[in-house]
Amino acid sequence: MKKRILAALLAVALLSQIPFAYRRYRLSKLRNAIQQLEGQRIAVNENEYIDYRGVIHVHTFLGGHSTGTFSELIAAAKTNALDFVIMTEHPQPEFSSSAMTLNGSFSGVLFVNGNEVVTANGDRLLLIPGSDTASSAGLQSTEVVVAKQKQSGGLSIAAYPAESLHWQTTAVDGVEVYNLFNHHNYGSYNTSLSATAPATTALFGLPQQNLGNAYVPREAQFAFRIGF
Repeated sequence: MKKRILAALLAVALLSQIPFAYRRYRLSKLRNAIQQLEGQRIAVNENEYIDYRGVIHVHTFLGGHSTGTFSELIAAAKTNALDFVIMTEHPQPEFSSSAMTLNGSFSGVLFVNGNEVVTANGDRLLLIPGSDTASSAGLQSTEVVVAKQKQSGGLSIAAYPAESLHWQTTAVDGVEVYNLFNHHNYGSYNTSLSATAPATTALFGLPQQNLGNAYVPREAQFAFRIGF
């Protein structure tokens, strides 16, 4: 009886290692792909470019998703040596949150006023800059909101891309690939970096949803880990 219990425990322990072994296999493939890309890299004159460090998708007390004040935000941006901060306040029906938020240079950091809106299709968009009519975006399709933003010379970025995929058929200017408070970002999207194969050429540089990533959050997990 004891032998059967020990055998069962050993079998469970071995089976529990499968996710870790698969993860190591995936990481090995990723490492090989990175090394292959490193070999294809073409040296460029980096002096031609300037790196600007900043953040996009930021709220204050104006938008309802934060209690942060302007002073706290400016101090945090300065402490982290940011060059720019894109404000994306939630629209308010009573006033223009984008007009009232930080906009301009403060303590050497450039702040740009914007809005985060939800369209009639359920897409979340970051509009840069924001507008007085942002609160009406919920009554308009994603195509209309993006088109109006382009006509005004602004930018539109798809936020929380895993929550609604309608934005993929529009001409958004960017995609939010990581959001600290969105669990869908844990491996939801991969970017195709290979343009050599015909099957991937059309997808080069485009985010593709990945449903099999090992980093997707789990509600529960029971496993043993054995080191070798």
